[in-house]
Amino acid sequence: AIRCAKMEKLGQVNVTTLAIGGVAILGIGYILTTNNFFSSENRAQESTLEMQNAFLKAFDVDGDIAALESGALARINVSGRHLRPNECKILTSILHRPAVASRLAILDLSAAKIGVQGTRELVAALPDLTHLKEFRLSDNKLGPKGVVELSAALGGLEHLHTLVLSRNGIGKEGVKELGPSLRGLTKLHTLGLGGNDLCAEGAKELASAIRGLSQLRIINLSNNNLGDEGVKFIAMVLPSLTKLQTLNLTGVTVGADGQKIIDDSRDTFVRLSIYT
Repeated sequence: AIRCAKMEKLGQVNVTTLAIGGVAILGIGYILTTNNFFSSENRAQESTLEMQNAFLKAFDVDGDIAALESGALARINVSGRHLRPNECKILTSILHRPAVASRLAILDLSAAKIGVQGTRELVAALPDLTHLKEFRLSDNKLGPKGVVELSAALGGLEHLHTLVLSRNGIGKEGVKELGPSLRGLTKLHTLGLGGNDLCAEGAKELASAIRGLSQLRIINLSNNNLGDEGVKFIAMVLPSLTKLQTLNLTGVTVGADGQKIIDDSRDTFVRLSIYT
C-alpha cells in the first residue's frame, strides 16, 4: 500500500515522502509558478509516474520507467517479494505503458504470493506484452481459480519460451484449464509445473496439451503424484517431443510398472535425460 507520509516545502521544490510496503521513498515535485500551470491531466500523469518509479525502487528493480521504456532494461524481477493487491495494481499500470509492454522480455514474479486477486489484476496487462519471452510465476498461491484467471491471457503470448508455474497447487483442474493456452504457445521450450498436486488424470490432460509443442526442451514435473499411470501418459507423448532434452520426475513415486516405463524411455530416447 502507498501513503503520503509528509510534505515539506524546500525553496521551490516539494519533497514528498512515500511509503510503499514499509519502504520510505523520496519523491520530488516542482511547485507551480506564475504562467507555469499544469493541467489536471498532466498532474495526474506526473503522480502516476512518480508512484510507478517509487514501486520499482522499493522492490529493487534495476532501473526506472525511463529505462524500461527505452529498452535499456528489458526485465522486471520482483521474485521473493510479497506483492499486495494494491502493489499488483501499480505493477499492472507499469505493464500497461505501451513502450514498456512492447519491450519487456522477462517478468519474474516467483514467490511474490500474489494469489487469485493479484493474478486477476495482472492478467489485464498480459495481452499487451507482445515480446515477453520468459514468465516466472512459481510459488504464488494460484490454485485452480488463479489458473482460470491466467489461462486466457497466456494464449496471446506468442513469443513466450519459458513458463514456470511450479508450486501453485493447481491440480488436475488447473491443468485442464491451462491446456488450451499451452497448445498455442508454439515457441515454448521450458515448462515448469513441479509441486502442483498433479495426479494421473492431470498428467493425461498435460500430455494432450503439450503434444504439439515441438520446441519443448525442458519439462519439470517434480514432486507430483503422477504414479505409474501418470508416468505412462507422459511417456506416450515423448515421441512427438523430438527436441526434449530434460524431463524432471524427481520426487515422483512410482511402482515397478512406472519404473519400467521410465527405464524403457531412457533406452529409447537416448538424447533425453530423465531425472528421478
